[in-house]
Amino acid sequence: MSRADEIAADLSWWRPATIAAELRLPTAGIARVPVVVMVHGSGGIIGIEERWSREVNDLGVATFLIDGFTGRGIVDTITDQFPFGTLTMINDAYRALDLLAKHPRIDATRIGIFGGSRGGRIALYASLKRFQRMYAAPATGFAVYLSFYAPCSTTYVDDSDVIDRPIRLFHGTADDAAPIAQCRSYVERLRKAGKDVELTGYAGAHHGFDNPGSPVRRLETQSRSRCLLNESSGREHRQSRYRPAVDIQ
Repeated sequence: MSRADEIAADLSWWRPATIAAELRLPTAGIARVPVVVMVHGSGGIIGIEERWSREVNDLGVATFLIDGFTGRGIVDTITDQFPFGTLTMINDAYRALDLLAKHPRIDATRIGIFGGSRGGRIALYASLKRFQRMYAAPATGFAVYLSFYAPCSTTYVDDSDVIDRPIRLFHGTADDAAPIAQCRSYVERLRKAGKDVELTGYAGAHHGFDNPGSPVRRLETQSRSRCLLNESSGREHRQSRYRPAVDIQ
């Protein structure tokens, strides 16, 4: 998939893939527990997910970690983001939601989604009703959307029309791979639309701040952080879905 192809209405050309995931339940004792679907970033599963899973389990919440790369023959997308569509794992996440909602130990009303960087983009934009209609079973959605240092450089069609659930973004102010200013603009638009959204900024923190051993700098990754992109609609949308806008200096 390339660029915005993964959000085209005609999904008939998709190649099927079998992906893996791991469910970790907290200590037994509660009949049904909440769960967070975890979506990894461009490096694939790198270890920070292990720490997050332990901490979340300690809170009495299960985790369901999706490996969206291995089953598709992808090692990582750090230096090349586009052999694999940047929004494709929204579909993976909603398939996970369907599966977990039927699990006897999971409270189907309390299934959230969490991700960082590329995974943060999934966690953030899975909230769009547009994608919910495309990927989710009718009348289903996540209970909360938790997005860490997501790229907010693309304005999608109808991206202010999100599911009426809490959306929480967490970002470092020194992030030069996915600048916080772009997410501030998006959050402001969502607030004006009356949505339940909050952005928490961490002073001086870089991209990947929750992985203290390896915060990411922009020059180490393929980044569009200096570009703003707009998805078009109608005929222009069909011919060229992305159009470069302003280069932020």
